[in-house]
Amino acid sequence: MALGNAIGIGIPMVNLGLGGGVPESFLLDDYPNTSTGTVDPSAIQGVSYSLRNLFSTYTGNVVTVRRASDDATNDFTASEVEDGTLVSWVNAEGFTFGHVKTWFDQNGNYNLTQTAASQQPIIVTLAGLVTVNGKPAIDFAQGVGAAKRLANLSLYPSPLTQPTLYNMYAVNELEPNGINDETVYNLSFGGNNTFSINGENVTLEGKAANISTSISPTYIGNQTLYQTTSGRNGAIGANKNLLQTGNISSTFVTQFSLGLSVPAGALDNSPNMKVQEFVFYPFARFPRNTFTADEVSDAIDSYYGIF
Repeated sequence: MALGNAIGIGIPMVNLGLGGGVPESFLLDDYPNTSTGTVDPSAIQGVSYSLRNLFSTYTGNVVTVRRASDDATNDFTASEVEDGTLVSWVNAEGFTFGHVKTWFDQNGNYNLTQTAASQQPIIVTLAGLVTVNGKPAIDFAQGVGAAKRLANLSLYPSPLTQPTLYNMYAVNELEPNGINDETVYNLSFGGNNTFSINGENVTLEGKAANISTSISPTYIGNQTLYQTTSGRNGAIGANKNLLQTGNISSTFVTQFSLGLSVPAGALDNSPNMKVQEFVFYPFARFPRNTFTADEVSDAIDSYYGIF
């Protein structure tokens, strides 16, 4: 996965570069249904959040945005985020902020939402669309307001049926944080399956143990692709570099929050990060069990040009 932000906007083609005559395709198109040989996003035991289309068949919205000037909301496709439609709508009543209320799961299973206006991350500022390396992003930095979070608290039991091993891939721009743990993502109640940052150290927390490592200075302040593997064995990697491995025990995936964890401690904050893409899949099914973590990273990088 990537320490940094996410997948891009629009409908770009991604060359997976996996050999064997695999054609150019969208990141998740090479994930066929075993019985029909076609892609069925809703049947995949995973979630896919991005500001670009990850499936060639996906024609839906990627975000619901709230306009700060009048609290009106509207849905936007990937192309509308990229082509200026989103910014024009946000600024229709004068220059203001656009806050993300919903980030849609392109698998159609579990959207990430935030109904509390003060906790909604930002996608449009007074300066325009939030971007990292020229591609749209969502800003979770707490700033002077409340901590930011998008969440779905009902991932279990279907379709995420407690895989023993799973991978997260994300593209972020992550800045060092202060003395308190600040959650990048949390996949279960009470802190288990949590990827967090404290200063410039990151920790992958499991049910019985944690693994941690420093990501300074290479991966701080830059657009970074990170991968974390959890379950009986844990690993943290960034830009195809394995940073740390260790046993963090089996854990259950019961919810998903991006930003402030659930439940949050009294001093917890959301991380100072901009996110572009976040994808979670059981290891053996992303996108098929012959693909390695490096190959998936290469496919993501071919769009973002991170490393």
